[in-house]
Amino acid sequence: MSRLPGYVESATVGQLGAPSILGCSIIIVTYNSAPTIQECLRSVFDTLRSCDEVIVVDNASEDATLNLVATLDPGPVEVKIIRLETNMGYARATNVGMRASRGGILILLNPDTIVWPRWTQKLVRAFSSAVGAVAPLSDRVAGIQYVGNFVEPHLHLNEIQDVLTERFSGQTIESKLLIGLCLALRRDVMNRIGLQDENLFLGNDDLELSWRLRTHGLQLHVAKDVFVQHHHHVSFDSVPLSQISQWLGESGEALNRKLERWFNGVVPSSLDLWGVEFC
Repeated sequence: MSRLPGYVESATVGQLGAPSILGCSIIIVTYNSAPTIQECLRSVFDTLRSCDEVIVVDNASEDATLNLVATLDPGPVEVKIIRLETNMGYARATNVGMRASRGGILILLNPDTIVWPRWTQKLVRAFSSAVGAVAPLSDRVAGIQYVGNFVEPHLHLNEIQDVLTERFSGQTIESKLLIGLCLALRRDVMNRIGLQDENLFLGNDDLELSWRLRTHGLQLHVAKDVFVQHHHHVSFDSVPLSQISQWLGESGEALNRKLERWFNGVVPSSLDLWGVEFC
């Protein structure tokens, strides 16, 4: 499916500049994330190095999200908090975080996740010049990234990471799609192909970015020795289902229009594009 030149979000090309720190930039977009944000950030702070940074971009939360963030001790990790005046949507808020970042590897992390030690180092180790993005295994995710494909179902969540490290250290598997709950990206690649598509207010951003990276001939890899626990869509509970459905529908339509332009009106099946079938 590679077509040269690959698709580029031209308005955002080159906006990140060169990295200025040696570590990773972890970017977390929050929206009414009070139920999970403290547990998420505690796990992040406990596992990062002093050369890493955390950027929290809050999409005008109406709950106690930012107050809860402020009560946590990040230790040696530098934390930047960006509060947006209005809900700008996930893709645009992510771009705000990426523009504020300084690391050579950018990790987009959902606020309803929990990470384990050395997760960033293992994700970074999976990169090469041919790889544009890397993602972990998880407990609430579809397709090849589902951790149940690789470990026994009776394992406790706290045991899973140790088992994966023992069995699959340094191993990856290629995929056509990486789910956005935790997604590591190369800064130089994002400078070259552009940032997130801001027409996708909510949802489909991981589909679009996975497709776009692959149009540039870049591979997507799943790190089989990294586990990230995912509570799944906790923030959605604070928004009426009708509004969520509208946002998802509008993002789906925007992505389909892009694909129609790229493929001259004949869009391949989701199985061809991402290796999965969508209804």
